[in-house]
Amino acid sequence: MFQLNVNKPISYWRVYQKFGAGFFLALFVVTFFGVIPAASDEQADPKKALVIMIFDDKCKNWCSQVKPILGEIRQEYGEKISVYELDVSEKVLSKTMDTAKQLGVQSFVKGALDWVPTIGVFTAKRQLVRELPGVKKKEVIEKSIDKALQSG
Repeated sequence: MFQLNVNKPISYWRVYQKFGAGFFLALFVVTFFGVIPAASDEQADPKKALVIMIFDDKCKNWCSQVKPILGEIRQEYGEKISVYELDVSEKVLSKTMDTAKQLGVQSFVKGALDWVPTIGVFTAKRQLVRELPGVKKKEVIEKSIDKALQSG
């Protein structure tokens, strides 16, 4: 077991040797984007409101503006919501559609393929509360989430 001695500085080389490059990649994704990407076999908690962001690998400018906002929202709402980022690039589209089907939002994803980024806010029963194409202010997204939480 890896033990951290708080009296010694952390050696990044030792952490790399122990956990590998994947650890640093995961740390970068969580730190930079503030959102953990959804795994394809994961299902959202049916008791939580659901926030989905649709993006693709060609969307650099707009998507990079939305991701930090989602990270802040995820931290503020904590366990009340589930946040997923779904990549609709050609190379991963079939896997993304499988994930969307598991989450109960397949028709939303199909409808948002031509407009990225798009955020969808759903109630715990997977009813669409609001579709937000493009970059929106944090307050607009939060208002939709609050409505989803009230609707159950």
